Amino acid sequence: MTGKEQLLEKLRAEKQATQAANGVDWDTQRQEWIASINELLTQLKGWMATAVGEGLLSVEDTSHDMTEEHLGTYIAPGLRISTPAGRKVDVRPHARVIIGGLGRVDLVSGPSRSMLIRDESGDWKLAARGGPGLKTAPLTEETFSETLTWILN
Repeated sequence: MTGKEQLLEKLRAEKQATQAANGVDWDTQRQEWIASINELLTQLKGWMATAVGEGLLSVEDTSHDMTEEHLGTYIAPGLRISTPAGRKVDVRPHARVIIGGLGRVDLVSGPSRSMLIRDESGDWKLAARGGPGLKTAPLTEETFSETLTWILN
């Protein structure tokens, strides 16, 4: 066995032992996180389909290099939404491991930012800072449209 093979074997065993000790399968968590982002993006594209069909918005897929302590390095999907005037909104993953949820995706246009938080049940919520903690609202076509309007202003 080569030195490289020995190293890889040792690291794989260490990874399995750490995951077993923590009781969390981070590889599965990463895969589920990426799948949940893909589902979210499909939903957002569906909500924008009429505007895209009328040439009022264009939507392109993006990808983002991510590194998180437990999940490691991975590529996560995102979107770039563009208006005819050239305004852009990036829908980009922020992190899977967050306090109070199962992940965060940001909507960003210049200095304007809105957060989508995946709650413990797996549902997406719009979140805004206000007083202590976050104020959240269910993510619906209506709340997404309102948020996109606000971000583009």
